[in-house]
Amino acid sequence: MKKVFFGVGLIAIIAKISGFARELVLSYFFGASAITDAYIIALTIPTVIFNFVGVGFNSGYIPIYSMIKKRYGEEEAIKFTTNFLNLLLVVCTVIYLFGMFFTAEIVKLFASGFSIETLDMATNFTRICFVGIYIVVIISIFSAFLQANGSYYVVAFLSVPMNLVYIIGTYIAYKKGIEYLPIFSVLAISIQLVLLYFPLKSNNYRYRFYLKINDNNIKRILYLSVPAIIGGSLEQINYLIDKTIASRVMVGGISILNYASRLNIAIIGILLSTVISILFPKISLLVSERKINELKLYIKKTVNLVIIFCLPLSLWIMIYSKEIIAIVFGRGKFDENMIYITSKCLFYYTSGFIFMVLREIVTKIYYSFKDTKTPVINSGIGIILNIILNIVLSIYMGISGIAFATSISLVVTTILLTYKLKKKYGDFYIQEIIFTFLKVFVISIILVSLIYLIKQFLIEFNIFVQIIVPSIVVGILYLISIFFYFSEIREIVKK
Repeated sequence: MKKVFFGVGLIAIIAKISGFARELVLSYFFGASAITDAYIIALTIPTVIFNFVGVGFNSGYIPIYSMIKKRYGEEEAIKFTTNFLNLLLVVCTVIYLFGMFFTAEIVKLFASGFSIETLDMATNFTRICFVGIYIVVIISIFSAFLQANGSYYVVAFLSVPMNLVYIIGTYIAYKKGIEYLPIFSVLAISIQLVLLYFPLKSNNYRYRFYLKINDNNIKRILYLSVPAIIGGSLEQINYLIDKTIASRVMVGGISILNYASRLNIAIIGILLSTVISILFPKISLLVSERKINELKLYIKKTVNLVIIFCLPLSLWIMIYSKEIIAIVFGRGKFDENMIYITSKCLFYYTSGFIFMVLREIVTKIYYSFKDTKTPVINSGIGIILNIILNIVLSIYMGISGIAFATSISLVVTTILLTYKLKKKYGDFYIQEIIFTFLKVFVISIILVSLIYLIKQFLIEFNIFVQIIVPSIVVGILYLISIFFYFSEIREIVKK
């Protein structure tokens, strides 16, 4: 499993780098402007609308698929997958027709602060992007199918060619006209389907039209998924409110938030995508086999590794937030003021990002126990808190207040969700995990303070020296420290 973990992690690094390059190219040619705001909203809407339904259904798919395959065999599990896919495509058709008729109204919901010109541009972009809802659904189901069958690598790699097409499309749009931005976004999503063909074939999947609404397994998914759909809807409403408030704060506000959050995910999100893609099928299997003690030990080791690598990295990003943004985005149409504002957003997003990873892990544990109600209630608390903080902090802090509101709500909801997990399902070595967190935090604070001191001595040198020299010195010290203080690291080295 550790080989798979690091293999998927390596692919995830490549994927995140390609995603980072995509945002870099967009910022270089178009900066943070009305055009990028309209484009990002057009890309966001189909994904958000799909997430209202699709992500909720997918949360119930892997446990049900695993159960069917174990009890009735592979053929029945594949038949179930095809039926599930076809039913979702029917739902997508209804959503698509509704979206095409009410595109302008939907865009206003996402960005009420847009000017008339920006609104028209976003509406035209969105109509082109809306077809992507079908593609996103198909990719989502097939990716879940492959993960359930242990094919992690191809799923992790999917976004690489997609991002390359996005990059090409952005350049062509800069040269030929902005209408190519949404056109190439649809092409970029579509390229993933081509890559899925052979992995699906090797896992014995063959599409044969089959549609049965009155299917008990679909009913089971509905039962499991309704709370997750509600929870996902709350998350998307939360996302929508962020965008709406950002559109009112400043022109380019949506883009700045997007650049900061994307960069944050590109650096730290590798852990999230790697851990979740492997963790969920594994814990679903352990729950179905009733190996609860083994499950708890597996969760403890995984969470400890996430904390050991994610927490110090978060603090490092916070210290170098301005330098990172300057290096990454500080060219082309991206001016000094944009660098300053985006670096503040990156700082505040990163302050709570480890809790996003931990919250996703805890949520997947609930899903594996077929408990989707508890995460829904937690999401409801989170959205109420985030709305209040968004409104208040955006007044006093501007765009960066929206990022800080997200982090605060993540911290609070993660703590509440973990506390409830212990009450409902017993102790998941939570005290040991908290102790690991505190040890890593203390070590990280000491070493981050050392980075700050070294940085002051290098103030006369260029930005790369200021980042690289302290980071190498402190990085080596940290690796030595965790080797002696954490058994999980020693186990990895031995194997």
